[in-house]
Amino acid sequence: MHFEFGTIAQELIFIADFFKAKVITSFRGYDIAYVGLHQPHFYDEVWKKATTVHFLGEDLLNKGIQRGFPKEHPYFLASPAIFIDQFPWKKRQLPQNGPVHLVSVGRLTWKKGYMIGLMAIKKLVEQGIDVKYHIVGAGEEEQAIRFHIHDLGLQEIVQLHGRKSPQEVAQILNDAHLFFHPAISEGFCNAVVEAQSVGLPVVCSDAEGLSENIENGTTGLLFQRRNADEAAEKILQIIQNPTLYQSMNEAGPERVAQHFDIHKQVATFSDVYRKMLA
Repeated sequence: MHFEFGTIAQELIFIADFFKAKVITSFRGYDIAYVGLHQPHFYDEVWKKATTVHFLGEDLLNKGIQRGFPKEHPYFLASPAIFIDQFPWKKRQLPQNGPVHLVSVGRLTWKKGYMIGLMAIKKLVEQGIDVKYHIVGAGEEEQAIRFHIHDLGLQEIVQLHGRKSPQEVAQILNDAHLFFHPAISEGFCNAVVEAQSVGLPVVCSDAEGLSENIENGTTGLLFQRRNADEAAEKILQIIQNPTLYQSMNEAGPERVAQHFDIHKQVATFSDVYRKMLA
């Protein structure tokens, strides 16, 4: 049995006893980063009964250890992955005239850090930088985000696109110049991988697994989460340096092909399953 999130395992791992099954439990971000923080032994039964545990990366593994995961317990690391051919590379350059288009993709929820992102965009506008900011996604924070757009006077700068299909997301990414992900909490984020795949330089926070997602200085730049000033500085650093921009445009797809190809991820899980059953 493979529980895809720790929260599901925490509720239902007793089923494994009934079926006498071997168990994998995956921890993907929110489940280990903030669910059950008020209960010190929240995942004790999971640690005890899981045959092996899957973490997306080193950061989530360390958070698991902080929450009682025994270091000697079997585990493995496997990051999210994408169908690379659905997000093909595109050679890009910064516009000579007109705005630089930034895009964020993700649910409209607190953990994605859109309020921080809007503050960073405001700082760029105040410096006279010509930008447009596109947010793709839907969620419970839409009304709050719309309020902040209006409150910051960004009605002509920011566009909310709502929920889009993967094909529509790929097209919006193709039309952009830079990917911006100001998350406060993030296990890893497939959208950041997709952005690198199409050759978009990425500016993202250092929340949880994001520091393992991009290669800082090569495929994008990290800033300290909740720091709108630093986020604006990193965006400016890229859009004022065409040489850096070009190198990131070329490096992103190489990183995705090497680390985040879904066929390699499938092979990893298949190998783990076979070893467990052997």
